[in-house]
Amino acid sequence: MSAKIVAFINFKGGVGKTANVVNLGAYLAADFNKKVLVVDLDAQSNTTFWLLQPMVWRERIEDRKRTTYQIFADGVDGSEHFDFDQAVIQGAPRDGNNVGLIPNLHLLPASIGLIEVEARILEHKNARTWLFLRRQIVPHRARYDYIFLDCPPNIFAVVKNALCCADAYIVPYNSDYLSLSGFRLFANELRSFRKYLAKHDPRASLAQIKGIIINRFRQRGNVYGDAIVQLERQLDTLREDGLVDADAQILEPYVRDCTAVAGSADEHLPVNLFRSHAIGAEDYQSLAANFLQAL
Repeated sequence: MSAKIVAFINFKGGVGKTANVVNLGAYLAADFNKKVLVVDLDAQSNTTFWLLQPMVWRERIEDRKRTTYQIFADGVDGSEHFDFDQAVIQGAPRDGNNVGLIPNLHLLPASIGLIEVEARILEHKNARTWLFLRRQIVPHRARYDYIFLDCPPNIFAVVKNALCCADAYIVPYNSDYLSLSGFRLFANELRSFRKYLAKHDPRASLAQIKGIIINRFRQRGNVYGDAIVQLERQLDTLREDGLVDADAQILEPYVRDCTAVAGSADEHLPVNLFRSHAIGAEDYQSLAANFLQAL
């Protein structure tokens, strides 16, 4: 077994990226018996907050050595303080007694320290800079079926590490015209960076956008339907131009706008444990099944 490493990326914020990582990972682990590691790379630590009760995550993020921050601090400093086994939380989410509720779902938490480490990485930028994450994650991929990289909404140093580490990219997406207008620009940025990587590591240039997850879908009039039609047309063009994988697709079903999904974050639970019969839960369960086939 060797995990498929998937980066969830979009340089537009508020598109449901964290919800996709948490809930898709939870269903794959709970319903499909897949071993999933979620790696939080966002300084906002939303995935970490979602999956840990306040007292648990507060204790964890105060010890930066047991977060993704230390991966990059080690890379810049040339130190070796990061310990994968000490950092990974086996069984997430954790309840108030720190008991794991989904044994197959593991979490490598983030820390706000990732903000400061961005500047430090850029000060030392070279070809090895983009390998910090890969060197710490890839040796452990045999333990998992999937490793999800939850990226911040940018294409800065930490995200470029994720791009270099991943086998495939998934783009969380809101079905509106503003998102559509930036999608081609985003795909071009990814290709430019892949070309740069190819000069130093041919393997790192192989990953491409494999799928798009549409979030907060609402069937009201023709607005959302028309936006998806436009996205499908643009996806066809991007395939022809080699900006996405030849088999890239919009993953179905679309995740409908659902208050239970947002509410589950407040309870520090994925939606399958919070309200399993909500429409968002139904969508994520079906999405997980289709995700397995698509990747």
